[in-house]
Amino acid sequence: MTRMTGEVFIALPQEQVYRRYTDARLTAANASTRTEVTFTNLVDDGPGTQAVWMFIYPELKTEMIETVIEVDAPHRMASHLQITRVLPLAPHEMTPGVMPALAYDMRDDYSPIFGKLPAEGVLEATFTAEGDGTMLRVTTEMRLGGWSRISGWFMSRSKRPPLQAELEGFRDWMEANPE
Repeated sequence: MTRMTGEVFIALPQEQVYRRYTDARLTAANASTRTEVTFTNLVDDGPGTQAVWMFIYPELKTEMIETVIEVDAPHRMASHLQITRVLPLAPHEMTPGVMPALAYDMRDDYSPIFGKLPAEGVLEATFTAEGDGTMLRVTTEMRLGGWSRISGWFMSRSKRPPLQAELEGFRDWMEANPE
């Protein structure tokens, strides 16, 4: 399992940080990568809610299914993640000068990026009130194969992993746009 963690202090109340971090549409709108999200199942209290995320990179787009498995609002949220497919880019999604990757469905085919099985794991986010703000800690544990196993290992040991950069971007956006 590849484990990545990040944490950031946000100078806003715990309930507000929780509500905005767990709002999938808001997360997609403010992600550093072009991101789309659709819900396939909505449950009022959280567990069982399922969303399909589409991450659009310059060379490919990746589909991930997220299923909420545990909620203790406003303190904790956990989800099961499963990266299921790499899809072809639509003409309007292509980046000039970047060669698109081949598309394949990981449910049926071997993926050089992710290996034989869909990459799956768990995301846990905790929200702790500290002084005049909130400490947000996020941990992901993913079972990766193929090239992702190698790149995930390097990312988890980098000085500033991508997850930390995403959390810092979220903090900056939250503090610049308080409700």
